Amino acid sequence: MLAKGMESRNLVDKVFSVAKKAKEAAEKLGLFPIITTSSDVTGKIAVDTLSQKMQGELESLEKAKNVTSLIIDGKEVNILLPKNVKFNSDVNEEGVILVSNREKIETVRIYPKNLILGIGCRRGIETEVIMEGIKKAMEAHNLSVKSIKKIATVDLKADEAGIIESSKLLKKELVIISREDIKKVEDRFEGSEFVKKQIGVSCVSEPCALLASNGKGKFIENKFIYNGMTVSIYEESFNDE
Repeated sequence: MLAKGMESRNLVDKVFSVAKKAKEAAEKLGLFPIITTSSDVTGKIAVDTLSQKMQGELESLEKAKNVTSLIIDGKEVNILLPKNVKFNSDVNEEGVILVSNREKIETVRIYPKNLILGIGCRRGIETEVIMEGIKKAMEAHNLSVKSIKKIATVDLKADEAGIIESSKLLKKELVIISREDIKKVEDRFEGSEFVKKQIGVSCVSEPCALLASNGKGKFIENKFIYNGMTVSIYEESFNDE
């Protein structure tokens, strides 16, 4: 996923570079440049094109390029207009296009606490490994640790120093899920007979994340495997429907 995002960014970089050179060459020759971009090919509008259609002026070509790469990559990008701006609580945008004639606009970032991490691991795993595994799992999906609400694991790991210490370092609630509760939902996930013979349940991280949540959301990551540990990320929905 990270590689795909980087590939899109590089593609957009090349497109903007070519577009700039084409425009410069056209001006010298007295011609009108016609430029076809990756956004044209995919049928998705680029930020600079949107700006032209609105007869507006871009704040930054570099920022426009970055947001365009998100659009091309199929990410959620919101457009904030001066009036009737509505936010969808079920959508986490990765980019925002702000349309306003105000020079100074105060903005503030709020991180929702709606991510539940389920963790399974080998016995005696080090705190550093747990922390690094969580970091990599979050980075793989462009998620912030500030949005972690709880960390959950199975009762067999209730005394696992690495998990306990990691939850303290991150200042997150540690929830212990019983194997009896896991048995009620384990059939919903891909499990391992070997693991079941060892601890009595076929999977750990996914059911722990689900059972520690409000059950109204979805998995962003089912199983992120790293150096003897597994991380599952469940995103809670705030929608009461």
